Amino acid sequence: MTRSIRRGATVAAIVAISGSVAAAPAAAHVLVDRVEPAGGSETSVVLAFEHGCEGDPTVELELTVPPGVEARATEEPDGWRAHIHGDVISWTGPPIADGDRAEFVLTAHITGQPGDVFLFPTHQRCEGGSSYHWAEADPSAPEPAPSFIGTSATVTPPPAAGNAGASRSQAVTAAIVLAVATAAIGACARPVRR
Repeated sequence: MTRSIRRGATVAAIVAISGSVAAAPAAAHVLVDRVEPAGGSETSVVLAFEHGCEGDPTVELELTVPPGVEARATEEPDGWRAHIHGDVISWTGPPIADGDRAEFVLTAHITGQPGDVFLFPTHQRCEGGSSYHWAEADPSAPEPAPSFIGTSATVTPPPAAGNAGASRSQAVTAAIVLAVATAAIGACARPVRR
């Protein structure tokens, strides 16, 4: 993510969190309710909602996992099942009534920097065919994507890019030096014919 996009997304998230932007009540969205370290290098992202689609109960959530997030496990309400296909997680199950609270947990390894914004576009499908597509990056939009801002407790910094390359180039240089030294020693050890 480029610095300007990251900065813009961070500013938008901070504005939304601070309440400076008028937004619909939290109960009207699928949102990231909380993000918690889960031990080791894993983090639990808890998504929640308290509504259906125009009164219809929810029967499916389909979440797109953003870059830097590697899904490891899920938890879902009783009777629901999760299916992970690449970067898409689909939860399906018996209807969750409009007005009932439901939580879905994604446990993942999250690579990034503190301050990075992670967006989880989510499609909420309900009985009767109605749905919401919570996918917009702007938190004040009518259907904002569930999101959170990474912290040092919830993200793992990516490995330093130059370290692996430096080790390989050092190994190649060492092999060349060894070959040249071996050849030089071999040339010096030969008897000189006169």
